[in-house]
Amino acid sequence: MMELKKTNFVFSIKKTMLESLKLPVISITLGLIVGGVIIAFSGSNPLVAIKGLAVGGFGSMHALTVTLTRATPIIFAGLSAALAWGSGYSSMGALGQMVLGSFTAAIVAVSLPGPPMVIIVVSLLAGMLVGVIYSLIAAYISAKFDVYLLIITLMMNYIADNVASYFTTYDFRDPLATDRLAVQTQKITDAALPRIVPTYILHYGFVIAVVCTLFVLFLMQRTSFGYKAKMSGLNPKFADYGGINSLKTMYLVLMLSGALAGLGGACEALGTRFRYSRSTHNQM
Repeated sequence: MMELKKTNFVFSIKKTMLESLKLPVISITLGLIVGGVIIAFSGSNPLVAIKGLAVGGFGSMHALTVTLTRATPIIFAGLSAALAWGSGYSSMGALGQMVLGSFTAAIVAVSLPGPPMVIIVVSLLAGMLVGVIYSLIAAYISAKFDVYLLIITLMMNYIADNVASYFTTYDFRDPLATDRLAVQTQKITDAALPRIVPTYILHYGFVIAVVCTLFVLFLMQRTSFGYKAKMSGLNPKFADYGGINSLKTMYLVLMLSGALAGLGGACEALGTRFRYSRSTHNQM
C-alpha cells in the first residue's frame, strides 16, 4: 500500500512538472522565432545568433554552471511568487524580501564568530527570518487597513532597497573599499557557501533551491495546507464558512513566501556576491 502511494506521488509530480513545462517551452519557442525574424530583417543570420545563445548558456561545463548560478535567485523569486499567487494572494514583495535577506545574511556572516558551517546556517536562517518579518508586515497592513496586497508589497520593495542602502552606506560599509561610491558591506571570506565542484562557480544554493522547489510542489499539491491556502486566497468567505481560518492561512502563506525570498537573497550574498552591495537587487 505504501509502495502504491509512493508510486502515485512520483507520477503526480512528473505529470505536474510536464504540464508546467508546456507554457515555458511555447514561450521560449515563440521568443526564438520572433527574435530570429527580427535578426533576419536586420541582415544577420538568426541561426548563428541562436547557436551563440545556446553555446554561451550551455556549451560547456563552465557556461552551464554560470547559467545555473544566475538562475538560482530567479528560482527562489519564482517559488516565492508561485506560493503566494498560486494561493490567490497578489504579492509583489519578493524583491524587497530578497534584498533584506541578502543584506542581513551578509552582515551576520561577517559579524558572527564561530565555525564556518554554523555561521552559514545562522546567516541563511537570519535571511529567511527577515523575509518572513517583512512579508508579515505587508500582510498585516493589508488585512488591518484593507489595502490591496499587490500595492503595499510593491511599495515596500522600494522601502527595503532604501533601508538596506542606508545601513550599508553609514553603518556597515566595507572599510577596505577604495571607491568612495562603492556602497557595499565587508566581503564574506570564511562563511561563503561552498561550491558543488570547486573549479566551477555553482554553489550549494542551487541545491537548496531545488529542494525548496520539491517542498513547495509537495506542500501545494499533496497536503491539506495547500488546499486551505488555495481556498482562502480565492474565496476567504467561503473558506471561513467551511471552517478554514482564512486570515491565519494568509499569514502562513505569506510567511512561507517571504522565507523563500529571504533565503534566496541570503544564498546570493553567501554564494555569489560574497557581500551585499547597492546594485545587488539589480543583479538578482
